Amino acid sequence: MRVRDVMTKNPVCAGPTTTVVALARLMADSNCGEIPICKDGRLVGVVTDRDVTCRTVARLLDPEQTKAADIMTLLPVSLFEDDSLANAIAVMEQESIRRAPVLNATGTLVGILSQVDVAMRASYRKAGKMLAKPRPLPLANMRA
Repeated sequence: MRVRDVMTKNPVCAGPTTTVVALARLMADSNCGEIPICKDGRLVGVVTDRDVTCRTVARLLDPEQTKAADIMTLLPVSLFEDDSLANAIAVMEQESIRRAPVLNATGTLVGILSQVDVAMRASYRKAGKMLAKPRPLPLANMRA
């Protein structure tokens, strides 16, 4: 099984100048917890629901003035649509991430692979393996 068989295709994206309020609305409207941030057709970062809370609200930043570029994780771990699902799960476990952008061979964003995607579309064994490990809080690779 390949990542393309399980991923959520054609994710909603935003640009680096998108406000946090707009990102939160996109997440709510799309029922997702991560928005890829693209510039000139290339993935440059991601903003998660946790980023909205911990990097904006907890720091008392104005969500109507704060931009995606101010809180996004730069150059996030990403996968390729042709990667094996087993390899993708291993990478996500190793990096302690719940979601990963998926790129095609030319580097264009084509999807997102999440723990939920694996749980809903892959075998119970693969899903159980991914969900069994506790997730540490990431502190590195963020804009201050």
